[in-house]
Amino acid sequence: MPEFTIHPLLLNSQSDIIPGHNCRLFWDLHELPDYARCVTNPEEFLSVSDLAESATQPALNSIDITCLTFPWRIHIDCSEGITVGDVLRAVQASALRLISHDEWYVLSETEKIEANRNFINRCKLATDFHKCRMGGVRRMDCLQHTLFSGLFASLETDGVFIMELRSPK
Repeated sequence: MPEFTIHPLLLNSQSDIIPGHNCRLFWDLHELPDYARCVTNPEEFLSVSDLAESATQPALNSIDITCLTFPWRIHIDCSEGITVGDVLRAVQASALRLISHDEWYVLSETEKIEANRNFINRCKLATDFHKCRMGGVRRMDCLQHTLFSGLFASLETDGVFIMELRSPK
């Protein structure tokens, strides 16, 4: 297994950075990655240079991200090396994809009811409710946990990262 480290902003820590946060990054998947903040300085968004920093040291050109509460594999390729911003944009792009019929079919009735509730609530917050509603249910609507809580490397497979999400409080 190659040796590398995950950028501190993306790393899922074994202990709290500050109470209730085991990742330096505070970011809800509902927000653009540009609105991500550091938990130790929540008044300021990450800078362009923060988002441009390499997601790993040494830089990796290809990774996959999985998550127990986000059942879709996210693949990222970047010949110049994957950045913090690349990771956040790929996670959000995957969460914003329309849910497929196959993905909807495997949800339990309880999960479908909750996804519909989240979908309607998201559309109520949108600037154009009807346009949002016509846009359909997104993967994000199926998630109960939408706060990014960091990445850690899979011990089983090279190039695979496990993403932790937690619920907003």
